[in-house]
Amino acid sequence: MTDEPAKHEPSIKEAEAHSNLGASYYTQGKLEEAITEYEQALKINPNFALAHYNLGLAYHSQGKLEEAVREYQESLKIDPNYAGAHNNLGRAYVDQGKLEEAIEEYHQALKINPNLAEPRNNLLNAIQLKLAKAAAKYSETLSINPEDAEAHYSLGAAYQLQGNLAEAITEYRQALRINPNYADVHNNLGTIYATQGKLAEAIVEFMETLRINPHHAEAHGGLGNAYASQGKVRKAIGKHREALKINPNLAETHFNLANAYRTRGKLAEAIAEYREALRINPYLGMAHTNLGLAYYGKGKLAEAISEYNEAIQINPNDDLAHSNLGTVYYDQREFAKAIAEYRQALRINPNLPVAHHNLGLVYQAQDKFKEAIECFQTFLQIIPSGTYPREVKQVERTIHKLKQMM
Repeated sequence: MTDEPAKHEPSIKEAEAHSNLGASYYTQGKLEEAITEYEQALKINPNFALAHYNLGLAYHSQGKLEEAVREYQESLKIDPNYAGAHNNLGRAYVDQGKLEEAIEEYHQALKINPNLAEPRNNLLNAIQLKLAKAAAKYSETLSINPEDAEAHYSLGAAYQLQGNLAEAITEYRQALRINPNYADVHNNLGTIYATQGKLAEAIVEFMETLRINPHHAEAHGGLGNAYASQGKVRKAIGKHREALKINPNLAETHFNLANAYRTRGKLAEAIAEYREALRINPYLGMAHTNLGLAYYGKGKLAEAISEYNEAIQINPNDDLAHSNLGTVYYDQREFAKAIAEYRQALRINPNLPVAHHNLGLVYQAQDKFKEAIECFQTFLQIIPSGTYPREVKQVERTIHKLKQMM
C-alpha cells in the first residue's frame, strides 16, 4: 500500500497574494474582480484583517453600505487598534445617517493615533452635520410652538457649538423670557460672554446659574475662569475647588485649577492637578504642555522634555510645546536642537514673540550676532504695543550692544 500524496494546504502567502491582486483590481476600478479576490483571501484566512478592511472599501465604493459596515466591523474584531478601519467605518455610518456612531468611530481612530488628519477632519464635519440637523429639528419644533423654552435652549446650544454666538444668545434670551430660572441657559450665556471677553456679564450669568442651582459644577468652574481672567487667582482657585467637590471628573477644571496654582507659584499642587486632568483625559494636549512648564519651573528638565514631546505627539502643531522644548534644549546648551524647535514653532506660528526672542538668545550665545539681531528686531515688531516694557527695553539694549560688537 502506497502513501497518498499530502493534500496542499492553502498558505497565508496565498491569502496575501489574493488580497494584493484584489488591491490591484481596486486601484484599477475593477470592483467586482477586487471583491472576488478579497473573498478568496478570506476563504483561505478568515482572520485576515486587511482583507476584511479592503473588502469593506470595495463594497463602500459600490454604495453597499451594510456590507461595507459588516466588513469594517469584522476587521476591527480581529484588530481593534486598526485606526483606518475605525475611520472608514465612521464614513460608512455618516453615509447611513448614523452620526452618533460615526463620531464615536472617529474618536476611536484618534485615540489610537492622534496625529491622523483625516479622522480629525471627518470628526469635525460629522459634528457640524449633526449640529445642522439638530438646528433644523429645533427650528421646526419652534415653528409649531414658539414658546418651547427647551427647544430655544437646544437650538441655542447647537448654534453655540457651531460658533454662531449671536444666534445662540438670541435663542438663550428667548428661553429665559419663557423660563427665567433656566440654570443651564444662564451658564451657557456666561460661557459665551467669557469667550467674548465680557467678564462682568459672564460673572453675572454664572452667579445667576448658581443662585438657581448651587450645585452646578460647570458654573463654579466658569466663574473660576472669569476670576482668573480678572487676575483674581485666589478666588478662581476657590471656585475651581468647589466645582471639583461637586464633580471630580471634570478634566478641564483640574487643568484650570492647575493653571491657577502655577500662576501663584504653587508648582507641586499644579503638577498634581495637571496629572489628574490627564488621568481623566489623556489627550488633553495643553495639560502636557503646561505640566512641562511646571516641571521646568521645578528644574526637572527631563520630565519637562517628556511632557512637551507628549503634547507634540497629540498635536504636532502645538507651537508653545515646540518653543518650550527649545528653551529646555537652550538651557542644556544643545543649541542645534533648540534652534530646530524654535524654527518649528515659528513655522506653525510666525507671530510667536517668545520664539523669536529666545531664538535670538541662542544665536547670541553662539556669537551669531547678525542672526540674533534679526530675531530680536522681529520680536520688537510683532510684540503688541505697550506690553512687556521691561523686556522691550532689555532687547533694545541688547540690539545696541550687539551692533557695537559686530
